[in-house]
Amino acid sequence: MEMGTGFIKPLVQRMDALFAQQRRFQDLDFAAGTATAASAGPPRLISEEEARAKNRRPPSHFFRHDFNFTIETEEPELAEAVEFLETERFLFATDYPHDDRGGRVKERDIELLQANERLAEVDKEPIRSGNAIALFRLKSAAPSRASGVALGGSGRAAASTPGRLVDVV
Repeated sequence: MEMGTGFIKPLVQRMDALFAQQRRFQDLDFAAGTATAASAGPPRLISEEEARAKNRRPPSHFFRHDFNFTIETEEPELAEAVEFLETERFLFATDYPHDDRGGRVKERDIELLQANERLAEVDKEPIRSGNAIALFRLKSAAPSRASGVALGGSGRAAASTPGRLVDVV
């Protein structure tokens, strides 16, 4: 989905507000007439007890623990989204399979990410490669000082673009 990260914070805040509102309505006794039919909402697909048991955490919990977003390095809302959800939720996007002959666009994106003054320096490397390595359980690669080529956990040469060293399995 190519829509940047600007939608994340308002969406999550709105979902949390609706979740809190729903929790307040659950304490009302609709059968006794202490709530109006208009506030009852749509018909339930599961029992009220099952809904309470399953929905103990607000939507923001799931966004912070179960969702990942790819980023476009030039988007102005990136730093705010990273601050809101934490660094681990964001991955560098390659925009594959769009044509990028010679990889010049991605090299520019790496430069833009590095130059982003609104992002903390400690957030840049995880976004560029560390989060993907962790998410996909890849072996990270350490750059060789002599050649600039990375050797992965298997000892084989890995991708050697600076800042994006991943073992090719």
